[in-house]
Amino acid sequence: MTLITGFFRDGCPILMGDLLVSDNATADKEFLFPTVGRVSKKDISKGEYSPSHLCQKAIQLSPKLAICWANKKIYASSFIKEIIRSNAHIDPSYDLLMQIYSDLCGQNDLSIIGILRNGTEMQLFDFESWPVDFPDPGFQYFKAAGSGYATLLESIPQMGRWAPSRNLNKLEIGISTAIQFSTALLSYEIISQLPIESLFGVGYEIVHPLGANLSKFSDLTYVFWTALEDQPQKWMIIPFPFLIFNYSYFRDLFIIRSARASQAKTPGVCKIDSDELHLINPIYRKINPNEIKDYSPNSFNSRYICNVFLWQNFKKADGMFATLGQYNKISSPIVWTNEFTKNEGIDVNLNFLKDSIAKIAMQANVEEL
Repeated sequence: MTLITGFFRDGCPILMGDLLVSDNATADKEFLFPTVGRVSKKDISKGEYSPSHLCQKAIQLSPKLAICWANKKIYASSFIKEIIRSNAHIDPSYDLLMQIYSDLCGQNDLSIIGILRNGTEMQLFDFESWPVDFPDPGFQYFKAAGSGYATLLESIPQMGRWAPSRNLNKLEIGISTAIQFSTALLSYEIISQLPIESLFGVGYEIVHPLGANLSKFSDLTYVFWTALEDQPQKWMIIPFPFLIFNYSYFRDLFIIRSARASQAKTPGVCKIDSDELHLINPIYRKINPNEIKDYSPNSFNSRYICNVFLWQNFKKADGMFATLGQYNKISSPIVWTNEFTKNEGIDVNLNFLKDSIAKIAMQANVEEL
């Protein structure tokens, strides 16, 4: 129920951490997850671990230090508190962090992957994590930890490099690679219909360099569509998304706004079935309801939009095709209109869907070969 990872891609260090926390307590309440929706206690069988809550596993401790943690939350909390108590986050060094980790009781129950700024250089480090084979020569370092590790290994060989619409700098390449990984993992959880106990992730934070400091990536919306081949070589996309979620931050709170859509009475028109907020706190504190009284939900018309087409061909084989766009200067092919009123809806560029159908069909044909 956990996946953290860190890598150097074309000289850019990136951290990625999931959100789901589990424990061995019997589920006695309903859970709400951005990916799979509402889950009641009757949906969770009695096993060793059950979903418990969402929590940030990517922790930015200072402009010079960020870590991702996996395994036991109690040890992660102790590790972070000792870093803060000793001011190791102010001027971090690997040796000092290693000493804190080595002194920690239960260190074998805690995996850490982090980025620290050492002088003018960014350095990735890890404790109790595992290597990942480089997908291509652009990677100089790749480590991961958590129960999603095996799925990450299985997914990477199937990930082709995204074809960008323009030349990307090193930071953009690093961030887009992390979004590519998280998109594949989120899609796997949505379409695989795993039992709830086998889920991991349900959302991912991304930490990246920003100038001389570190920052968390924000203002990103995922839009999930369904594409079907009802007859051989006859593809269609249902003309509205079934799941949308937006990533944003309010102070140090990570907020996912998720909405679900379905077919309205009018053919080709969708209706919004739910629109909900997930407020996710960092490990070191709880949320005070008063601190979010002035918060307004973030728009789905965000700067970055990742459109994810989950497809199934005529032979019932599944796959995923995704595009990532930056829309602060150009118009998006999907625009939410009146999204905070009862007249919610979306405008979809039909040429975008037609172009996507052609690319999905091409990908499905290649995979079939």
